[in-house]
Amino acid sequence: MRRYNRWAREYGRTRIVPYRLPKASPWLNPIEPRWLHCKRAVYAVDHIPTIKEILYAVDDYFDIRNAGNARKAANS
Repeated sequence: MRRYNRWAREYGRTRIVPYRLPKASPWLNPIEPRWLHCKRAVYAVDHIPTIKEILYAVDDYFDIRNAGNARKAANS
């Protein structure tokens, strides 16, 4: 990026200015709170889940959430 910015400055082009975001930024990324609730729902078990169990649990969690949102939209 540094090389491109030097070239862009030399030829009057638009430069790239990186903006570092915090790792957890729910106010900037609306999916963050949903992932937080999903992680809590998936890991609220008595044992350490396998990869397959995690995949199924995440899939089930978002299927239930999406079904609820679809019902709300249909009733509106």
